[in-house]
Amino acid sequence: MGHSAKPPTDPAAPDGRIAATSRLVREAVGVPPIVRWQFQGEPPVLVESYLFPSRAKVALPKFQVPIIGIQLDGRKVVFNKDEPLPADAGHFPYSIPNRCVLIPADTESYWVPGPGSITLCGVYVGGKGEEAIRRILNGSREPVMLKDTILVALTRQMLNLATDRRPAQGGYDSHLVDYFVAHLQWLSNAPLAKRLVRNTIYDATISGIFTLIEKNIEQPLTIEMLAAKANMSPALFRKRFTATAGMSVHSYVMKERIERACELIDECNLPLATIAVQCGFSSQSHMTRIFRRELGATPAELRRRSDLETPDQATTPSHAAKARTPWSHGSNI
Repeated sequence: MGHSAKPPTDPAAPDGRIAATSRLVREAVGVPPIVRWQFQGEPPVLVESYLFPSRAKVALPKFQVPIIGIQLDGRKVVFNKDEPLPADAGHFPYSIPNRCVLIPADTESYWVPGPGSITLCGVYVGGKGEEAIRRILNGSREPVMLKDTILVALTRQMLNLATDRRPAQGGYDSHLVDYFVAHLQWLSNAPLAKRLVRNTIYDATISGIFTLIEKNIEQPLTIEMLAAKANMSPALFRKRFTATAGMSVHSYVMKERIERACELIDECNLPLATIAVQCGFSSQSHMTRIFRRELGATPAELRRRSDLETPDQATTPSHAAKARTPWSHGSNI
């Protein structure tokens, strides 16, 4: 799949560094990729997915290019930057399905999945895509977590092309790569405080609170109520929640309210006032004010855009605002 141009022979060229990094990953994981898709245009892109057996610890060496790792299914995967993971790795940073992790070049890391097999995907990008990834990493020497549904959707579509027997039409593969790189650039150009990269640690109690928030997003959630559910004082709850989520309680709850509202705006024709209530906003005007501040567009404007776009356009960078997750305003939920 992809363009038929021959890869460059210079090992320092983007394709050469990507190929070298791919070989190192395959050697480290000890299994061949189950699906592989390559685009040999500009920028060069390689996508590989691997099926890992239960608790197969992996030590990743230093690479020549940064990697976007995406967990496609299975339970959480934890990592440690400095040494092999112990048997009980619950307190380390982690990934879960449909989350991305950016792994810097020239950095070693150690990974282990939980019980049951999982499927992980590695995305290697050269040129402008690599430059954007490095800007997002902002000099980090350890993997950083990224919650972004756009990157996940585009990566899954690249893997779909690897098994699609139909010939690529109208330069679709090229457009797909363009969308992917454009979205990386959009992320990289966001102000540092607004980027959705968050380093987190795993906390089973707080993870249960995440589920509670999701299931009760229409309710007027308070820090006191959530802290009581976690059997903690409000001060301790704030500290552990921020360490786990990478953002404050208020910011996380507001993020979930906006994401749920965006889904409803896209998927149904409910009145905006009804959507506001179902997502926990005090009123439609409250939801409008938050959307304008955080997304730069009102719910009504997003609905009009959604109505005008075709299904094929739904995963392009024009919908990138709906994948934003950094909400940093206010202190009350």
